[in-house]
Amino acid sequence: MPPFASTTHVGLIQVLGRIGDQVVRIIGRAALLALLVTGCSEQHLRGTSAPSPDSLTYLLVADDNGCSKANVLVDGKAWPYPTGAAGLIAPGTHKIACGAELSFEVPPHTIFTFNYWGP
Repeated sequence: MPPFASTTHVGLIQVLGRIGDQVVRIIGRAALLALLVTGCSEQHLRGTSAPSPDSLTYLLVADDNGCSKANVLVDGKAWPYPTGAAGLIAPGTHKIACGAELSFEVPPHTIFTFNYWGP
């Protein structure tokens, strides 16, 4: 052991090394999960879709165009779910409104994330 290193320092260095290894593993797993999720998603004009885990069809409004929950309308009815929460929806063409009204297509057996109000 070098003369400047005490047992306490060596133990601390070992503990920090183990913590660093755990952080690297966690970051690696998160990156892999992100890659898998984005690798399985499909880009659409108004958002993205990914396979749903239970084969049902969901809509997740990720961008509410600045509206409150009660003001976002899907197919003419108030969307009862908060921004970022998925709710069941039938597959097919739908309209969303909040200031502007837009049409979008929800593929069957997916979670469709609506995130683009632009032209």
